[in-house]
Amino acid sequence: MSNLIDDRQIIYQMMYAMEMLSYKGISISKTIELSLKYYLENYKSSEDKRYLDLAMIQVKAGLEFEIMTENALVLYNEACCLSGMDFDEILKKE
Repeated sequence: MSNLIDDRQIIYQMMYAMEMLSYKGISISKTIELSLKYYLENYKSSEDKRYLDLAMIQVKAGLEFEIMTENALVLYNEACCLSGMDFDEILKKE
């Protein structure tokens, strides 16, 4: 149970950081897409699971922000596939 609480805290911290970027005129949607690309590329090249873990946190933060652009959805699905999670299940939980 504490893992779920820790995950929620991390997601909210990431969202807070993204909100700060938006105050400086930086797009949250674009930041999520670029971050996801970075995490997924690094995971694929290094097979370091920490990048995939961060990608999944980014996916959940994106869903909290209700960012559902076509590009974001493709990246969400890719992250879920690589992590063995069902995107539709994550979508239902958010």
